Amino acid sequence: GAWGPPPPPLDAVMHWDVPEPGGACTVSVRAPLTVENLLPCGMTYSLTASADSDPPSPRKFPGHWSTSLRSGASESTQKRNIMSGTYLWLSVKALDFPWSSQVLLRDRSESSEEPDNDKASGWVTDKPRRFARLLAGSGRGLDLEVEIREDDFACHVAVFASYWLVNRTHLRAYLRQDQDDEEVSPITSVEGNPLTGVRDE
Repeated sequence: GAWGPPPPPLDAVMHWDVPEPGGACTVSVRAPLTVENLLPCGMTYSLTASADSDPPSPRKFPGHWSTSLRSGASESTQKRNIMSGTYLWLSVKALDFPWSSQVLLRDRSESSEEPDNDKASGWVTDKPRRFARLLAGSGRGLDLEVEIREDDFACHVAVFASYWLVNRTHLRAYLRQDQDDEEVSPITSVEGNPLTGVRDE
């Protein structure tokens, strides 16, 4: 029309609370999902909503949309339509790694038929920490952790690494991680990233 195309749908979670009978009612409007990057590097994440319980392939179909987050940044999704579909999946990529395995964030398969069910329910918090596996073509792997927390039907997702090795020397380092099984892990090369003004002795 004359006013241009309509704006995208605004997803929000509305919560109200009356702490005591006859007391004042507090109403809060929040984004249904917030994603936070706790990695020491930037990352790109993708969300995919589906009706199938099998995780979609992030390499063939990289989500409804994807966005980049710098280290330490977070983004809310109130301007994204993530409420459709029974299942919601997260996939991330960082550095020179391709898309990770899919992490299930929401499962409404058991509650979608309840008439009083809030549309933002179903966040998978029974196992708050889940793993996202990134695997490069050379065989190098990167295991990231995804923490899922729910607060008043809104979900907060943090992506981080249990440990991150930084080579502060002036030389390239070559590492191999010990495996519990007999499989031999590939050697990983870590570039030197020395501190400014510090000399190796």
